[in-house]
Amino acid sequence: MSSVLYTMDKLPSDILLAFATLLDVEDLLSLLATCHWIRALSEEPALWINCIRRIEGVQMHPVVLSTGDVAALPRAQLKAMAHRAARILRNLASSSPRLERIQSIGSPLLEGHFKFFIPGTRLLLTNAPGRVECWDVIHARLVASTTLDRLRILGTNCVSSGSDVLFSAVVLESGPLAGHHNGIVIESLAVIRIDLSDLKNINITTVVSPRIIHEARHTPHTADIFLTEKLMGIACRGPAFTVEAVSLLCWPMDSSQPVSSIQYPFSQASGPTVRMVGLSFDAGSGILYGLSPVSVINNDQSVVYSIPIRPVDGSIDPAAPMTTTTISHSYDDGPREYQSGSSSGSATTFSSHAKFGVRAVARFCRHFIQLGVPGAEHRRRRNYLVFLTGTAHGPTSDSLLFETLGDYHVAGYSGRYLVFSSPSAGGAHALGMARLLERESELQTMHFLGGSVDARDVSIQAVDDILGLVAVWDGKRKCVDVYSYSGDWGCGTTGNPTWIKSDS
Repeated sequence: MSSVLYTMDKLPSDILLAFATLLDVEDLLSLLATCHWIRALSEEPALWINCIRRIEGVQMHPVVLSTGDVAALPRAQLKAMAHRAARILRNLASSSPRLERIQSIGSPLLEGHFKFFIPGTRLLLTNAPGRVECWDVIHARLVASTTLDRLRILGTNCVSSGSDVLFSAVVLESGPLAGHHNGIVIESLAVIRIDLSDLKNINITTVVSPRIIHEARHTPHTADIFLTEKLMGIACRGPAFTVEAVSLLCWPMDSSQPVSSIQYPFSQASGPTVRMVGLSFDAGSGILYGLSPVSVINNDQSVVYSIPIRPVDGSIDPAAPMTTTTISHSYDDGPREYQSGSSSGSATTFSSHAKFGVRAVARFCRHFIQLGVPGAEHRRRRNYLVFLTGTAHGPTSDSLLFETLGDYHVAGYSGRYLVFSSPSAGGAHALGMARLLERESELQTMHFLGGSVDARDVSIQAVDDILGLVAVWDGKRKCVDVYSYSGDWGCGTTGNPTWIKSDS
């Protein structure tokens, strides 16, 4: 029997294209560099469409802020996005990943503001009481702003809706809640809309709910909020320290529609200590997940509660059953001759994380006390991360981070990249990253080189894991420094933003 030997240049183009779509982006770019004939494949839009889908769906790396189809993007933009993703992945996979400062914004307007990246856009949203500003961090200029008295953005959780990007917010009553140092009175719910349809004329608008006047013991944390294109929800603890005082406020983000207030659906998770759970809503299935506990993470397990709600108004069928799933963890017993003391934690439960297989990212801190030796100098602390991962049907597993994670950390849009500050070699403090690899049981940790940053002097403000940007506030110099780990040090972030219009 005779055999036929095919060389690459003899293969039909459709066969070669099908083969190329099976490659990770780094291998694809290496293939395209082999010869002129194969490089001609880069003119095929289908090559880059499938490449972007593979980067996000298989390599689990965020490329675009969107719920739509990447096929709507021009070939040149798809190609540029793939190259940027390859540079980021190549830098992070190296033995010495680099972080370079590309801009400093020294405006006094930024001091004391909350800061949030709009992923994939090079835009930084800032919020001081009653004012929202949008900054282009590459050109260090203010591009849009709006004012609304006593407006406060609630967290970095954002969603795209067409050409708009949405952030959840509240309007506060003036003055604190009587009798509670951290208490607040929520006057209305609000949504911030940033219109990116015209990059030369970015527009910020606010949609405010009807007046509600709701008392809360504190400003809702990031984990107390869920946000979709059509519904936002906030869990609020009332002045009384009881389960009955916890409410779930839901609003369809229409100024003509009322805010509904229902009994907190996860009261079984709260128990007598009224522990709040992290909220995550899957609009496709109509399932509201409660990831518990968040404020105090159990040493051995996390519990995931789920209950169906109406995606239109957040109402719950009284007959709807609540289901539970238990996820076990594996923590060590701590240093020898030490006993475990208290533990504490916090979590983010962004809806955007679910697209990349992450339901929550929780920080867990355990304190140890040396047996028989009093004094604070004989206490030890270990910091962990718990990544709750899973499919659209809910969390299924977890991965743990090394124990030297510092106190400051910010998760990116995908939930698979988290920038932290911690001691590095030689005792200095540096910025590092925890990266959940595509194989969900593997976690990569690293300290960045370069950037001329001492993490003791700065606080991490925001992370854009689409463009590979980190924003930190330098308290000594009173400025926002923008760092890049993209491999092109910001040169590739000056083009069009990487959102696409969704079908809705």
